[in-house]
Amino acid sequence: MKLLKKLALLAFTAVFCFALGLAAGCKKEESSSTGELSEYVYKIRVQSEGGFGLKNVVVGLYDGDTLVKEKTTSAQGNAYFTDEDGIELGEYDVRISDVPAGWHSNESISYKTSKTEKSDLSISMTPRLITDENIPSGKLYQLGDVMYDFTVQTCNGQSVQLSKVLEEKRMVLLNFWATWCGPCKSEFPAMQNAYVEEKDVVSVLAVSTTDTQAAVSDYQEENGLTFDMAGETDLPSRFGVSAVPVSIVIDRYGVISYWHVGSMTAKSDFIGLFDKFTGEDYIQTVISEGGYEGSENENTDETEQVKPNVSAPSATDAAALLNDNGDFTVSWDDGEYSWPFIIEKDANGENALFAANKGVHNSYSIMNVTFEAKENDVLFFDAAFSTELDSDFLHVVMDGTLIH
Repeated sequence: MKLLKKLALLAFTAVFCFALGLAAGCKKEESSSTGELSEYVYKIRVQSEGGFGLKNVVVGLYDGDTLVKEKTTSAQGNAYFTDEDGIELGEYDVRISDVPAGWHSNESISYKTSKTEKSDLSISMTPRLITDENIPSGKLYQLGDVMYDFTVQTCNGQSVQLSKVLEEKRMVLLNFWATWCGPCKSEFPAMQNAYVEEKDVVSVLAVSTTDTQAAVSDYQEENGLTFDMAGETDLPSRFGVSAVPVSIVIDRYGVISYWHVGSMTAKSDFIGLFDKFTGEDYIQTVISEGGYEGSENENTDETEQVKPNVSAPSATDAAALLNDNGDFTVSWDDGEYSWPFIIEKDANGENALFAANKGVHNSYSIMNVTFEAKENDVLFFDAAFSTELDSDFLHVVMDGTLIH
């Protein structure tokens, strides 16, 4: 086997594949640790329109005005009624209570079970920012909560009221930070650049957890930041913030829809996040890295992947860089999120193949390389990494098997 000469990988996820194989995850309703039931008569799910399950909602099955059985929804928003509960097939009225603040059902709809065994009923709730009552004492916000309206004085003396902001913008990015925090400072340039591009539909409010208004004002001026910033407020305590930076998305309905701990240092991080929540066709959604309690699949990362914005080079030119005798052929993956590899000069001034998604978080590059291996042949290649982002990965898949 001829030498596979230079393969330089600069990416969040770069995949170099021989006969590329992809494995799809299987969706499982609930793990045994969260009370999965393989047999049930009825499953009632209380959820947002986007599928986020609401926990601790009381669900009752009624025969007329008589309560037959009452259950509380799990962390995934499900209430199971089984034959062990004395539930027989029939048609029951379904009534819910103890719904989390800010979530509302359509009172004109009569919820009923089916006469079919092991049938499911989903009750979709709509959220509204809570403006008609004060936040309860000791309330700590969690992912999926509907916000109570609040007003914050910025370091420049302006008044920012959440309800008024959401009348004009499609989302609010609430960022918790501090002047002494290095990772906070490292993500502000990316946040600022993304904000300038999306400020017509996005509001950013950066709240210091420890600093005075005067210190925040000086910091804002020194770093050329133009979004709203504030100090001396109790907002951090309402979110239980103990480490910074933390970025939280409040969507157009007032729902805490995304919660990220740690810095995000690429503009694409914020642009991808903003695009997820500001679309014209947005349906209320709660997302998080690695899944969330209210998801039917807690192991699914629902953050938006970034689509490529570059063109693939000639496959012949790419193959020519891998060897001098044409033993390898190259092809590009046609998936809408699959970035190609591109030809650029390396540190030595020689042409090399670079993953095109350099500097773009939550993205991947794929190059398919086809060759015929004979007995005793050896495959050798060099891979160079630059880890200026959170993490870089090289996956080598041969004949459908991950080998490196």
